[in-house]
Amino acid sequence: MSYDSPDDNSLGMFISSLDGFLTDREFADDGVTVTDSEEKLQKLIDNLIYYSEGANLSINTSKTKIMTNKHADIVINDITLETVPFYKYLGSYINPESNLDKELNVRIGRAWGQYNTLTKVWNSGASIRTKMRIYQTSIRSTMTYACETWALSAKQEKKLDATDRKIIRRILKVRWFKKQTNEELYRITQLQPLSSFLTKMRLKWLGHVLRFEDTNVVKQLLYWE
Repeated sequence: MSYDSPDDNSLGMFISSLDGFLTDREFADDGVTVTDSEEKLQKLIDNLIYYSEGANLSINTSKTKIMTNKHADIVINDITLETVPFYKYLGSYINPESNLDKELNVRIGRAWGQYNTLTKVWNSGASIRTKMRIYQTSIRSTMTYACETWALSAKQEKKLDATDRKIIRRILKVRWFKKQTNEELYRITQLQPLSSFLTKMRLKWLGHVLRFEDTNVVKQLLYWE
């Protein structure tokens, strides 16, 4: 649903690479409204309410959150929306500082959860190749969801690499006292370090974005100033 009104554009956040204003992004029934002041945000929300009601739609205030670098009181039908330090959007946790610690902890936790649900597979007589293919499709994919947009620190990359190797060693039943080197582990499994995989995925996404038309919003935001 589009809820732009004639005056909405100037209410958004000015992006020089767009040579215009960004007000909102939508995916299915999820939406994000962005701007640079409390007054503008309230006006955009009021417009959203107005056009939603015209389409017999309503906003779920319990699921609508405000995230900002300063306090803002935004009201919908006399209900003040909750201001949160982070929120989950399309499966990923977002915060004003773009700190990935929470998101990575969630990803790692879910990867271990996937590992535990496949105990019968790891204890079976399946070959290492088969187990590693299952590992990549079920566990690595879970741990690296949305990794194309991650800006990781060296410490965070080391944490992910360590978790990756620990799970692989659990699958192969390699005990700590065997003192198997990381290089030997990757040779046996024919896998690359997770940090290398992340770099590959980010470069792949970058190439995809660069092939967009110059008018594409995602490509223009790449050069956000």
